[in-house]
Amino acid sequence: MNRQRSDLVGIVVRGATDPYRAALFEALLREIDARGLQSLVAEVDDEAALDRTIARFLQYRVSGVLVTSGAPPIALAEQCARLGIPVVALNRAVSIPGVDAVLSDNEIGGRLAAEALLQAGCRHLGFLGVEGGTYSGLARSAAFVAALAPALAAGRATFRPLLAAGPGHDAGAAAAARAWDA
Repeated sequence: MNRQRSDLVGIVVRGATDPYRAALFEALLREIDARGLQSLVAEVDDEAALDRTIARFLQYRVSGVLVTSGAPPIALAEQCARLGIPVVALNRAVSIPGVDAVLSDNEIGGRLAAEALLQAGCRHLGFLGVEGGTYSGLARSAAFVAALAPALAAGRATFRPLLAAGPGHDAGAAAAARAWDA
């Protein structure tokens, strides 16, 4: 059996409909290309797609797999690592042998956002998240609210959580409009 790896890097996504994921996806493609490698992109949202993707990655002997943030099943990362394929999980807190993780510092980001808004004199604050939440969004929101706690307790600020029905600018704008009208 030929066990050599190809110049392909597998990228597993779950939609690139929100601005962050779209920008991340574009940056990943550019960087992979700049290194002389090729991308093999798969959108995985159910067990059948998971099985097809793993089979495809094995067939093309990918050199590694990037599992993006969002909701691709983490089982894919586990199976690829078990098969000896290097895996990097982006913005996914995982503790799987053979899987590296690259994470945003969501706690600091949430805290800094709250502090900047309070220092700028903002008093009626909200945090826009997506219904059902994401790992990063939930962590940033918790840190944001924790940083606001002293101002809220002292009556120097008010807070309202905002939930968008889905990712993207339109869903966020609709959630803000609903909050504004309330």
